[in-house]
Amino acid sequence: MNAARTSAAFAAAGAASIVRAAPSSGAPLQRTREYVAMNPHIKYGRSDKRGYMFLEITPRETRARFMGLDEVHDPHTAQRELAAFRVADGKPGVEV
Repeated sequence: MNAARTSAAFAAAGAASIVRAAPSSGAPLQRTREYVAMNPHIKYGRSDKRGYMFLEITPRETRARFMGLDEVHDPHTAQRELAAFRVADGKPGVEV
C-alpha cells in the first residue's frame, strides 16, 4: 500500500464519524451540513443518526461503509447503510 493511497483511505474513513459514545442531542443537522460544506476533505457527516463505520482494507482497495440505526430506542430497529466510499489502489481520490 503506497503512502498516497494510505492517506486517502484514512481521510475517507476518518474524516467523519456517526458514532457517539454516550447519549447526546448532538449538533443540529444543519450545523453539521455547514461544516461538511466548508471542508472539502470531509465527504460525509450526519449528526442525526447513530451507528458505526465498517472499514475493509485490501491490497486493491479500501472501502468504508457507514451504518446507522433507524430508531436507537427500539431494540428491533433496522440497520441501514447510510453512505459508502471507496479508494482504489493507484487511483487518487475517493469514490462515492
